[in-house]
Amino acid sequence: MILRTGCPTYSSFPAAPTMDHPGETYDIIFVGGGAAGCVAAGQLAAANPGLKVLIIEAGPHSLNVDTHVQPVRYLGNLLNANKLRKSFTLHVAQPSEAVANRKIVVPSGRVLGGGSSVNFMVYTRASASDYDTWERVHENPGWGSKDLIPLLKQIETYTLPTSNSTHGTEGPIRISYPTDSLNVAQQFLEVVAKYDKDRPVTDDWNDFKTGDAYGKWPKYVDDKTGRRSDTAHHFIYNQAENKNLTVLTESRGVRVVFEGTRAVGVEFITGDANSPSQAFASKLVVLSAGAFASPAILERSGIGAPDVLHKNGIAQLVNLPGVGERYNDHNIVLTHYAASPEADSVDPAVHGPEDALAASTGSVHIAHGLDPYGPLNFIHSYLDEEADVAVYRWMYKHLREIARRMPFYRGEILDCHPTFPAGSGATCKPENDPVGIDAPKLVYTVEDDAAIDDYHRRMIATAWHALGTCAMKPRDKGGVVDSRLNVYGTTQLKIADLSICPENVGANTYNTALAVGAKAAVLIAEDLGLNLGNSKCSL
Repeated sequence: MILRTGCPTYSSFPAAPTMDHPGETYDIIFVGGGAAGCVAAGQLAAANPGLKVLIIEAGPHSLNVDTHVQPVRYLGNLLNANKLRKSFTLHVAQPSEAVANRKIVVPSGRVLGGGSSVNFMVYTRASASDYDTWERVHENPGWGSKDLIPLLKQIETYTLPTSNSTHGTEGPIRISYPTDSLNVAQQFLEVVAKYDKDRPVTDDWNDFKTGDAYGKWPKYVDDKTGRRSDTAHHFIYNQAENKNLTVLTESRGVRVVFEGTRAVGVEFITGDANSPSQAFASKLVVLSAGAFASPAILERSGIGAPDVLHKNGIAQLVNLPGVGERYNDHNIVLTHYAASPEADSVDPAVHGPEDALAASTGSVHIAHGLDPYGPLNFIHSYLDEEADVAVYRWMYKHLREIARRMPFYRGEILDCHPTFPAGSGATCKPENDPVGIDAPKLVYTVEDDAAIDDYHRRMIATAWHALGTCAMKPRDKGGVVDSRLNVYGTTQLKIADLSICPENVGANTYNTALAVGAKAAVLIAEDLGLNLGNSKCSL
């Protein structure tokens, strides 16, 4: 493997030389080294050592960088993305009355491994019905659950006890639980088991069918090393001996180079260079730059809606109005509560200095650190589709009742809750005592409901799950790629990232990115007559 960078890298990664000659030719070029791109490129390179593969990544390397490999860093990374501008791209949405005229900022991973190098490491898998909808409703043969579940099994090693057969046991991506879960997380599950009689507590809600239940979230953490299970280390960096796999970081893909409508290369800017460079592909160009960058690259290449291209002075190559449309995301609201001193907290990991972080995690600093979703001050609501204030209103009330019944509960953090009208029986209190399991619920008036809705419009934010902007649908239905990931109206050009999702999924999207990457590898191998075999790129 050849590692190259356009700018100085992190101190833990040695500087590499710049590209020998800008016009170098490869067999396949991947524009973007995110979660899906690393899976596809890594599997193809590992199974075909003679295949010349180039990955062009806008962000830096993540090889053995503490910020990326130590799980405890995840929350500080996401909540302080502006301080890690090398590893994130910040996208600013247009203001909307639906969110109190705010410009919501959406960070996306910009580092080798993409979101898998910076995300929450939450192991949740979409329902089988999500993928079956991709296949049946959106007319994508080969993308149903029966096709994707086997690929996901090959990628993972699920180290936890399970009674279902949907988990893998020999893949490079390891899934585990922390050995020392937060006491708040355990208390939460104990309370809901007694309070909510309509929803069970389950040991495994990742069987592609179980939903509407409570349970622990396994983590993408290697139980052997205590490090993050990301795609960069497990599909790319482990191929040190492969001299035909080249990774060029801190280099931003600008546009695709075409001969007619056949993709033959990529134009890119390396570091602070004043002029672009080019690299050429004899077999295929694959855009894997994510839901924001992939459609932008297409449009700069002349592929998109005529009005968008005309407005920006770009000559039309392919009329494809679906490019950049139908952006999807998940939404999140963090609702904070005060807790008793006995409750475990993630505050040192998020807000403390380096020595405080180390002290707070002790022997699990490298391993799981602190349980991401246990603390009382981070109970949150999470939707799987466009935010709906009525659903969020129900969720706020439901979670507040659970919090009030937890023995660790000591009141609400007022800035992180609705401001209810004077005299309301639902008024939040900064100091309060827990109530019993069978205590009556709080009563909310119409005015209280309005206060909750206003709070959510002011506070709702992204869950960092951008997708759908180059949808895999029929062209006449707004599609950008077909079911083999080919960009309509072109040849030798595919897309392999979450932008191709024709519809959102009811889960954290890292697992879906793994599915897209694995399926892309299969399709590319079939189209180009390459070997894929049982390549897993395991360490």
